[in-house]
Amino acid sequence: VNSEIGKDTGALYTLDNGTRLNGARINFVDINNAGQVKNSGLAYSKVVDRFGVTVTDPTQISGDAAGSLNGFTRFCSANLFEANTFGTGKGFANRIFLMGEESSAVQNNKGGTMCALDVDNGVLYQLADLGYGSWEGATLVDTGDSSKVAIFLGDDSTPSFPMLYVGTKSTA
Repeated sequence: VNSEIGKDTGALYTLDNGTRLNGARINFVDINNAGQVKNSGLAYSKVVDRFGVTVTDPTQISGDAAGSLNGFTRFCSANLFEANTFGTGKGFANRIFLMGEESSAVQNNKGGTMCALDVDNGVLYQLADLGYGSWEGATLVDTGDSSKVAIFLGDDSTPSFPMLYVGTKSTA
């Protein structure tokens, strides 16, 4: 479950490394077959910024001034994709939850960042290769090629155009 709240709102939360953040976040809810909630909480314990560096300071996310606890802004529409969505080796290698920041005002007015949560490992990644935008949503597209991944992106900026990201799979 992702939240569409501002980067300076909501209760503070803490990552495993002690970094404290405000703003949008993703939570999990474990529900058993009887419909009872068995567990819930923050869905990630680590964040990796746009440069591939573990977040230790909120400014790595928000671009705001030092001392700010501002984190993510307005996580909008989201989609969960199982590993190998389109068949063996096709799609993402891991179970991934895609969502983006729906804001054109963050990062010194460059826009929000598309993010991917590695659900099974509890790591949230900012996806720099997808650029900046006022991200409404993103969905995985079948490339028909096990070495490629494609993401169709919707940006709410004005003017904006649908975008398609195609990348080569890598562990780098």
